[in-house]
Amino acid sequence: MPPKPPNGELAREAARGFSACANPPVSKAGHFRETPVKVVVGPSNNSKTFYLAPTPLKATSPYFRACLSENFKEGAENLVNLPDIDVTTFESFIEWLFGGCEKHDKWYDVQHLVQLWILGDSIMCKGLQNTAIDIMRASCSSYPIHTTMMLHRSLSFIIEHTREGSVLFEYAIDSVAHALTQVEGPTLNELETLEGGKYWANLPDTVKVAILTRYYHYVQLGSAVPSPSSYGGCCYHVHDGNDTTDGSRAGKNVIPDPMAKNNQCSSKKKGIPGGLQPVNTLKSRNDGL
Repeated sequence: MPPKPPNGELAREAARGFSACANPPVSKAGHFRETPVKVVVGPSNNSKTFYLAPTPLKATSPYFRACLSENFKEGAENLVNLPDIDVTTFESFIEWLFGGCEKHDKWYDVQHLVQLWILGDSIMCKGLQNTAIDIMRASCSSYPIHTTMMLHRSLSFIIEHTREGSVLFEYAIDSVAHALTQVEGPTLNELETLEGGKYWANLPDTVKVAILTRYYHYVQLGSAVPSPSSYGGCCYHVHDGNDTTDGSRAGKNVIPDPMAKNNQCSSKKKGIPGGLQPVNTLKSRNDGL
């Protein structure tokens, strides 16, 4: 693994040029004078209890906003149980919520960021998801080996814990496919023989098709297509139906189009980048497969 940059460097880099839709709400001193919510995280035999100001939770998460309303038992008892959530991941959510995410080394680990994005999906916290994907992309852009780490460590986990077509799924597939075209990345042969062939064999057929199709198109486009980590703006962000950063992508989760001349984000497209059709004859360093 390459040496870590100074604390905060990647988080600050991720913030530069990206949309404000990744920013957490501003916590005010008055929030800490509120009656705290008791949040019990993790399984009963290994749980951890947090006492948190309710306003930041409700401001950033529709899940907490709903369950802490008077209409639900959690709101009446001021108690929320999250037995299926990992404690370490939830601690990072709290760090993000109160503005301290860039102080901890775990924020530079791709696998941890993947888990954090999935937590954001569970509690409907788009800002957390967008922060996690931004720092992940900044990390992968600065240290390309992190893309290989995602390939080796996290793809199966992403497939298991997200729906096919989610923003994180799309970013992972795009990153894996793009890495196959790079000299420092794995070859298709190496991918197919990883972990004695078990890694590739255990991937769903739809995922294999997505990886190979996108890889072939990256080869076809050649140097014209940038790394999935290099796009700015709201690329690979989660947006509500009414959220927008510009009129061209209102109400869309934002997946980049590698065919766009200005490399800006466009509305999400199903299937392979740019909506291209499969090609049959390509030359690359993986020829022969």
